[in-house]
Parts: sequence; C-alpha cells; structure tokens
Amino acid sequence: MNRILQDEIQHISPAKAKRWQPVFRMTYKMIRRQDLGGNPATKRRESFLRCIENIKRTFPEFNPVDLDYDTAFFGPVPLDNTRPLDASDKERLVLIAERDKVMRRWEDFAERNNLKLACFRDLISRASQAVEQRAACPCLPRERPLCPCPEAIKECQEKGECFCGVFISQGSEVK
Repeated sequence: MNRILQDEIQHISPAKAKRWQPVFRMTYKMIRRQDLGGNPATKRRESFLRCIENIKRTFPEFNPVDLDYDTAFFGPVPLDNTRPLDASDKERLVLIAERDKVMRRWEDFAERNNLKLACFRDLISRASQAVEQRAACPCLPRERPLCPCPEAIKECQEKGECFCGVFISQGSEVK
C-alpha cells in the first residue's frame, strides 16, 4: 500500500506556492490509504474524486481547477466539482490541457527512444515552461525550438540525462 501511495503521490505537484496544493496532497494520502485499506482494488480516480469532495465540504472556497496534478494519470476534474468558472479558470484549463499534451508527447518520445522521464514533480513545471515557450525546450527555447529535441537522445547517452533533466537514460536513476 505504501509503495502504491508513494508512486501515485508523485503525480500531484508539491508546489507549496499554490494555496491548496499541500492540503490536496495530504488529503489524498489520507483518503487513498483509507480506500486501499478497505478495498485494495479501489481505483485511484475514485480516491481522487473523494479527496476533492472532502476538501470542498470543509473549505467551500476551494476550487480544484487551481490544483497542479497529472490529469492524464488521475483524469480531469469534472466541471460540476468546480465553482462557476471565470475567464482565468478557463484559461488555466486550456494551459493544463496543453501541458498534458506536452507530457504525453514526452512519454511517447521516451518510450520510442528507450529513455525514461524524470520524476513527475519536475515534469509538471518543465511541461508548463514548454507550453509557455510554445513547445520549445523549457530551458533552451532559443537554441532548441522543439521539445523533445534530437540533442536529448545524445545527451542521455553521454551524460545520462538531457540538458533540462526531462529525459534520462534507462540505466540512470529517476530523480
């Protein structure tokens, strides 16, 4: 159970600057532990949605649109679980969708080239940077206008990871 929880929590960003992120991570751990203890076959999505409902009951101002997590892993927040969306929320949902596209592209690239992705905590911020850079390298946008770039494969072979630390070679430890 602890291993499952440890693996899953990597898909929820620890961004402490966001008001609800630490509350969400802590609540998810607690609810997921309860769910797995009661029924080891409980789907993570069920625990995820229970977590959102639990926080909403305690804090009515909570809006799950503000969370940073891997929507490809947990699925998107159903819009009926959010307060009425304003323009900034809608913009954020578009950015999250774009970030998830970048991450899926990275996953495909890693699989095709026998690479691994770095720890999710780093990936969410890197993918957000790539979206802001219009799909360019999050760290070297001028030098590398598209991410993933061909240099990533060579860097992983030579140094064990690409310049940004998004991709690592199969023999390297995930950070």
